[in-house]
Amino acid sequence: MDTEYDDKTDAPVVMIAEALADVTGKEIAELPPLHDYIDCGALNQLFEASEKLTGDVVLSFTVEQWNVFVRSDGIVRICDGTDLNEPEPVFED
Repeated sequence: MDTEYDDKTDAPVVMIAEALADVTGKEIAELPPLHDYIDCGALNQLFEASEKLTGDVVLSFTVEQWNVFVRSDGIVRICDGTDLNEPEPVFED
């Protein structure tokens, strides 16, 4: 599942929480706290500063069974870590 965030108006952690809620079919309040899995402040700071960096920034982490990938251009991808498919690139160029 893919979603996009606007780095001018959306905090990446908010979009990640919304995407996890969508993919799991739960309300955000029913999800485990993201700060149990990643430093949310550092994640937001990284992507706020990413426009100053050269090249793409991709961050990945796991929340329960879900693999979360966040890209500096505003794409958030969530994949089921228990889905045993052939490996594919997370993001196509």
